[in-house]
Amino acid sequence: MINIREANINDVNGIANVHVRTWKSTYKGIVNQSYLDRLSVDKSIDNNLRVLKNNTNLVYVAINVQQEIIGFVVAGDCRDKSLGENLGEIYGIYVLKEHSNKGIGKRLLSIVFDKFLKLGKHSVVVDFLAGNEAEKFYYKLGARYLSSKPYKIGGLDYLVHTYIWEDLNRKNF
Repeated sequence: MINIREANINDVNGIANVHVRTWKSTYKGIVNQSYLDRLSVDKSIDNNLRVLKNNTNLVYVAINVQQEIIGFVVAGDCRDKSLGENLGEIYGIYVLKEHSNKGIGKRLLSIVFDKFLKLGKHSVVVDFLAGNEAEKFYYKLGARYLSSKPYKIGGLDYLVHTYIWEDLNRKNF
């Protein structure tokens, strides 16, 4: 049984652990390996503390029966104002590899989308690195390609795709 709840400051270690582990597995062969090798839970804790302390962010965690965080989602206002007004954005959604393909990511998104609708946001975007398997996940859940742009990670250039759910009232999950 997986429970999903709003995250709190006490979840920072579990979120950081999931963040680092998923990056190392998801982006192997996509992002420079030396960058992935340098990722650490301690550095991720600092970043995630800032995320959790920002009251405008929506952060939810997926918890297994052992009360361990196995996934999370972070969302908020769209940072790219050129895409329009009153859009939401999924800043990140991560589920440990051993728990993927079990509907957890879909449940996390559904909770965030419902919250966005209550906040009056009817469209949501998500950015992800080209080559990420998440593209299939987002497409299956109704997101459509919007654009691509360059993005730097560890001083190297990568390509990021932006997908959009144009009308959350018509989500198909």
